[in-house]
Amino acid sequence: MRQVRDAAAAPRSAEAAKAASASPVERTDRVPMSRTGPPGRAAQLDAWQWAQENRAGDGSLPSGKDIGRAYERHERWGRLVKRAGLAGDLGA
Repeated sequence: MRQVRDAAAAPRSAEAAKAASASPVERTDRVPMSRTGPPGRAAQLDAWQWAQENRAGDGSLPSGKDIGRAYERHERWGRLVKRAGLAGDLGA
């Protein structure tokens, strides 16, 4: 707990203080959520498209593990993409 309190009480650098106090309008490094959608959505859409393009010879989709590995993500993320894609949440 002491480390947390010490870190909170420590003075910030001028740059860190300026970034923390900047209003959302002044910050240009972020795009409003309404324009991009939920974080990671683009990667999920890409992964779903990749999964559809890389079906096995029998027409089955790659496993969640394979999808995750292709995008350097965890197997669980790959399963989420596959499940959302099959449910129609990621488009055709």
